[in-house]
Amino acid sequence: MKRKISKKGLIIAAVCVTATAAALISFGLRDKDNVKYVTDEDLNEYRKNIGEDLDVKKAIVIFFDTKMEADEFVKNHGDSSEPQNLGIGAVPYMEDGYYNIVGKPVLEEVFDMLSDGEYTKEPIEYSGVWCYLKRLEIQKPTDEEIKEMIKQDQEVTKGG
Repeated sequence: MKRKISKKGLIIAAVCVTATAAALISFGLRDKDNVKYVTDEDLNEYRKNIGEDLDVKKAIVIFFDTKMEADEFVKNHGDSSEPQNLGIGAVPYMEDGYYNIVGKPVLEEVFDMLSDGEYTKEPIEYSGVWCYLKRLEIQKPTDEEIKEMIKQDQEVTKGG
């Protein structure tokens, strides 16, 4: 027994197929590799939540045993363009050419009072030694870096 399909039935079927295809395409774009597309709203919310936690505060820090040694260094070499290369004082490991002082409250407080390129005119006492600090810059994560962080958080949340 043959059933005849009406034009109305064909139209309804076509609409259903089209809607299903659109939903699958939309889902595929939004849930690529089990991670949703990051919207501007997601980005702004994440930035608000992290605040300055992911900033890199780039500085040059040089340690001295005595305040007198540090004073002498500031007086004679404080304005040097690359004071870490003078071979004076103890320079912490700076793989990328700077020392990230985030998480070191005493140094961060001084850093935040300086402008980029400015250095301390007086030595700072820090953990039993004296320091010279030169502020280089603050590097904030880019939108693309934050989007990747959001995606990684989503993967962890989904168990991926």
